[in-house]
Amino acid sequence: MEKSKRNQQGGFSIIEFLLVLTAFVIFLGAAFIGYRTLKANGNETQIANRFKLFATGLKNYAKDFYNSYPLVKCASSNDWMQGTASANNIASCSALEQYIGSFVTVGPTTTDVWTYTGYIGNSTSSSAASGNVGSNQSATQGFYTFTTAPIDNAYVQSILNQANAYGLNCATISYSSGSSMITCTSQPVLVSGSNSVNYF
Repeated sequence: MEKSKRNQQGGFSIIEFLLVLTAFVIFLGAAFIGYRTLKANGNETQIANRFKLFATGLKNYAKDFYNSYPLVKCASSNDWMQGTASANNIASCSALEQYIGSFVTVGPTTTDVWTYTGYIGNSTSSSAASGNVGSNQSATQGFYTFTTAPIDNAYVQSILNQANAYGLNCATISYSSGSSMITCTSQPVLVSGSNSVNYF
């Protein structure tokens, strides 16, 4: 009788131990799934915010400078730091970057940056970042395109859904098996008559 009492007052039985272990594993699994979900949501929010900053930064730039966009090409980290239009340093990539943010120069590699190009004419065969207007091109309108750095494919659709809010026509460009870039084109913009070489 005394021996039986001692056994009952001992440690966990194997079944109790397995139940505790199972509960602990379930808790860890739930915590890991929660962490992954929060991280994915955080990444998606960061990319969405950068997209918004780029689109609104361009609009804010235009408000400050002749109600026009810069006729420049910003396609590399070096362009964003030093790129200028031929005759007006205000119409420059570095000035534009101040309205968007330094994230435009950061990508998986030095060439994987956000890009911007201003055009005068009716299509992407128009004069890019140049004041020269060909005989078959309109001198009264221009537009810009910008392309994101590579984005995880899981976030691409939600970013594309935002594009309509900014009046942009966007499409995806496959970058790798798990990521794509988004390229967007603005609606036609009237060329500024006061400064048609460096702005539109």
